[in-house]
Amino acid sequence: MRNRSYRGYKIILLVLAVLLTAGVMPPFLSRAIDLTESCSITVAPGNAVTEDDQVKNLVLDVYKVASAEKLTGEDSYKPVLLGTYSGIANGDDDWWKKIEDNEGWKDVAKQAMSLALTTPDTPVQTGIEANLSGSTKIEDLDPGFYLLIARGSDLGDDYTDTIDGVDVTVGMSDRFFYYFEPMLIAVPTKDADEDGIINTAWDYGEWKYDAAVALKAVTAPRFGSLIIVKTLLSYETHEPAFFTFEVDVKDVYGESVYKDSPSLSFDEPGMKMIRIDDLPAQSVATVDEVYPGSHYKLVGKDPEGPVTIIGEEIVYVYFENEDYPGHNGGHGIVNSFVYENGQWKLNENHKDNEYVQEVR
Repeated sequence: MRNRSYRGYKIILLVLAVLLTAGVMPPFLSRAIDLTESCSITVAPGNAVTEDDQVKNLVLDVYKVASAEKLTGEDSYKPVLLGTYSGIANGDDDWWKKIEDNEGWKDVAKQAMSLALTTPDTPVQTGIEANLSGSTKIEDLDPGFYLLIARGSDLGDDYTDTIDGVDVTVGMSDRFFYYFEPMLIAVPTKDADEDGIINTAWDYGEWKYDAAVALKAVTAPRFGSLIIVKTLLSYETHEPAFFTFEVDVKDVYGESVYKDSPSLSFDEPGMKMIRIDDLPAQSVATVDEVYPGSHYKLVGKDPEGPVTIIGEEIVYVYFENEDYPGHNGGHGIVNSFVYENGQWKLNENHKDNEYVQEVR
């Protein structure tokens, strides 16, 4: 019996030796939490990068929401909210124990971002350039809870928005807006369970002093406008001057997203415009004057080739015509319609001797 017991001890020791050699720490030998150890957060780009697009000039800001305090008699810690963020607890010292799922932590992150940006609080690290081809490691963090915000550095201070009642931060590519959720991250941390939930109060698993997260964003397309500016330098007074354009707009895949032949009519020298809205950003517009009026000739176009639509901006194409003596006149009827409130209606705008015809 003694020999069998001795052999049993030897087997246990052998198993431990194999586990330790392989770098595996048995649960009952896991290292206790060390709140003096420096922590880090590794940020993957997540869906800030898609198959054919990625956000530009993305930077990360890190705010410290809570420090970490060791729980007596437990291998864990609790968050101690810092001044700006004390309102999150709403007077309840155990607020963090009552958050049951990821949605609850998302709500806390939203509260923290609102407080961070309205107080305002100073980030512990700011303007960290996000590596979208790999990952970004944010180091030298004391244990605690941190708010991570992703934003477009080219937006200055105007990088927040509200989408469906939710506060988000904004980044952009040439074609899309990227709306980022704020993230609340605890370090040190533990691995998530099978439901994707992380609970630092769990009494199993190794403490991890580098937390790994991925950015979460939703996208929305950007749109721009095109204005065709027609200047008639001279006018043959006996009948209207009638001009027709062909507009063809193709997206980045070469698919036509807009095609029409709008017209303008003049009864005196001057300038009129046709405006076309809601064109996808980075689409390419080709504008040609296909009927310059039989009594008039085109004397200038700028630019001469296609133009690229820029998000939230207006791109202009200019045409100039003058009287061409010796030709018969031409005329036509100009109908300008817009679609509003479920119906089409005639739309003409006259502003300070300028005529603007709006299309869609």
